Amino acid sequence: MCYFVSVQKTDFNLSHILEQSWVRIHSAMAVSDQQCYRLLHDLKYEFQIDVYGSVLWVYWYLQVAPNENQIQIFSDFCKSKNLNYVIRHMINRGAGVGGLEKHDLIRSDGVLDQWLANENSLQFQLRTNAGFSPGLFLDQSQNRRWVLENSKDQKVLNLFSYTSGFSVAAASGKALQVTTVDASSNFLNWSKENFKLNSLDPEKYEFFAQDVLLFLTGSQKRNRKWDLIICDPPSFGRTKTTVWKIEKDLPNLVLNMWACMSDNGKILFTCNYEKWTLSDLEKVFRKTLSTEKFKIEKLPEVSFDFKIENSVQNLTKGFFILKIF
Repeated sequence: MCYFVSVQKTDFNLSHILEQSWVRIHSAMAVSDQQCYRLLHDLKYEFQIDVYGSVLWVYWYLQVAPNENQIQIFSDFCKSKNLNYVIRHMINRGAGVGGLEKHDLIRSDGVLDQWLANENSLQFQLRTNAGFSPGLFLDQSQNRRWVLENSKDQKVLNLFSYTSGFSVAAASGKALQVTTVDASSNFLNWSKENFKLNSLDPEKYEFFAQDVLLFLTGSQKRNRKWDLIICDPPSFGRTKTTVWKIEKDLPNLVLNMWACMSDNGKILFTCNYEKWTLSDLEKVFRKTLSTEKFKIEKLPEVSFDFKIENSVQNLTKGFFILKIF
């Protein structure tokens, strides 16, 4: 369970919190104007702050929307740093991308509907009008870096791909083949734009707008195998014909991924289902694969470009699954 400061205390300290976080990050690493990084990740506060190039993106979890004074503090801070801001009020978290959350967006006048920013030397298109996130989850930054550095000559499958940050990293890392799967054709079209931004021809790669379990079932019939399977499923998802619930459907997903792994294959698996700890997640894999030979390895240790002092554990949890003989 996380405990938070009161609204009054958050309001009183907001300016100090922003400046302190800025100094801490910028004194610890060189940050370019177009870089993506997490500015504040400390769940004793009921907000989280990311920087996407020229935009400060605030996830505001308080039930009460930010008041005029709080918005002015964000505005003054951003003006002093040559940034624009977006505050996403997350009262409708879980309603789904494109849901009621679009009514709870506060932004400065200079924010465009679309803009570009960099991560791990790669460029991505960000958007203000596509759900809770602008298009890149920064808690996966180090995992994407690992994929960029370890995909050479690999056949890579990216499931629940969203805007395909992992796929772009794999293709940029000289993967032999990159297959991208997401139920949303809109996200796949966005993904192709991200490929183009990095001088990658989308026509040379595979994109499937399909339910992930259906895709994996079909792949087994065609005896398709991948060396690296990347999977970051949502806790809940819905298509026109299916409903995904991770607590119910994960074992089936695990078995289907296992069947599509090459002999020396590896799964990079993460999720942020809040009811599970990392140990709970491991138990699901160990029980599901009880008749198989495998081992679990840690993901890259640092979740963000800079480990913020006194931050609580990142909600995103996961590991590598490797076949052994």
